[in-house]
Amino acid sequence: MAPNFFGCDACGAPIPATHPRVQCVEPRCGVDLCAVCALGERAGTTSAAHQASHRVRVWRQSGGGAQQGVVSAMSLGLVASGQAPQMGTTNAALPSATPPPPAQAPSRTVSPALPVSVTGQQSPSQQQQQQQQSFQPPPKRISTAGPPLPSRTRMSMSMSMGGLNGASAPGGSAPGGSAPGGSAPGGSAPGGSAPGGSVPEGYHSSSSPPPPTYGGTSSGGTSSSASGATAAPAPGGGLTGWAPFFTPEMDGTPVYKHLMGTIFAALDPRRTGALQPEVFSRFLADLGYVGQENTWTASLVATIGTTKEEAADAALRRAWDLFSVEYTLAPRPRDPRAPPDALTQQIQSIGGAFARAFTQSTSAAQSASGGQMPMITLRGFMDVMALEILCEPSRHWGAFARLTKNPAYGLAGLVAAWGELPRSVIPEEADPRMLERVRKVQAFAQERAQIELQAAHAKASIEAQGRQNALDLISGPRYRPW
Repeated sequence: MAPNFFGCDACGAPIPATHPRVQCVEPRCGVDLCAVCALGERAGTTSAAHQASHRVRVWRQSGGGAQQGVVSAMSLGLVASGQAPQMGTTNAALPSATPPPPAQAPSRTVSPALPVSVTGQQSPSQQQQQQQQSFQPPPKRISTAGPPLPSRTRMSMSMSMGGLNGASAPGGSAPGGSAPGGSAPGGSAPGGSAPGGSVPEGYHSSSSPPPPTYGGTSSGGTSSSASGATAAPAPGGGLTGWAPFFTPEMDGTPVYKHLMGTIFAALDPRRTGALQPEVFSRFLADLGYVGQENTWTASLVATIGTTKEEAADAALRRAWDLFSVEYTLAPRPRDPRAPPDALTQQIQSIGGAFARAFTQSTSAAQSASGGQMPMITLRGFMDVMALEILCEPSRHWGAFARLTKNPAYGLAGLVAAWGELPRSVIPEEADPRMLERVRKVQAFAQERAQIELQAAHAKASIEAQGRQNALDLISGPRYRPW
């Protein structure tokens, strides 16, 4: 037997199973219209029983045969002639999400263009009544969806606010709303611009992951202010006051880690997780390091083909490698078209031949630092300061006591809660194990420097002898006293 399909009662055309269909739901009418006749206002001419005020149901897919009909979420209300159709939300029940078997498809008006099996002669009114009795309304669809999802804008905003609230630095904010470390004595910011220039671009991004948390957690997640200066949050985890910085095994205690984390947060206001060499050097200067004690500043000496920053980066990297200090590497920006220093600029003015030679040798001259600057991490920062404190405890107690009063580091709240830094937090004498470690590292560095110096001297002698041999070949033998 051929499958049953729906037909339009206005134009008589068959309605394919996947095409829209408009059905009158009044019990005494029940006509079916195609989309063209429904929107063309031909409904009133199909049957005397159908009126413009009848309620209709819109089927997005007509159905028929093995195709299950799909009810649209919109209803079409046909009004009197001369007026536009009215669209609205349908009140009819939606079909089940699981289509019934094809054998249970409703038997409706059959298109005259398709073959139909007729068992007897019936009047049109009897056929219509039989169709209405055999039609079973589809069951109401049970929604399996969960609660409505929030919009992308609200969800992104809530996640951003949650990340900022959960990862706020213990250092709080500086006076005037700026981050701690915005300005330091002498106009240099611990976490801001480098001495004599701006912070290189490309190391801080607003779209970076949530900032790392330094030190202990704040009580209540907020920071307090004292005397108008930036106040550090009160440390959590049961810390109630000053305590020794180191255990008998010379490991850092929670008090030491909290203090170093707060200082590191002030030096790193953008929460990158690492400090640039300029920033770390400025911190050492605030502690009172001068001359050769501040390795990066003391190594700011430019040579031909390299900048003074690259030379200082190489020296600082060698020092940290000797003491196994954790750090990361980041490229140092440099304009290849700009002369690295005034001396090179003067020599470059000699002629174009030197300019071409200088351009070719610039990459080789950068091999000392590789164009990378070392950036110390929080773990490396704690290890370095522990080594310095345990080697010279008395000096560093005074240095940190002065540092707690520096408003740029956001320690006013800590001092207000715990009082002044007592002498008992640092050992009275230097740790012999740390002193022995420093002695061995220095001995190894001196031995390696001697080897490198001898190698450089041998290389220079060989090159000089080669040049002399070349001169002898082109100008004859010449004897010179050695």
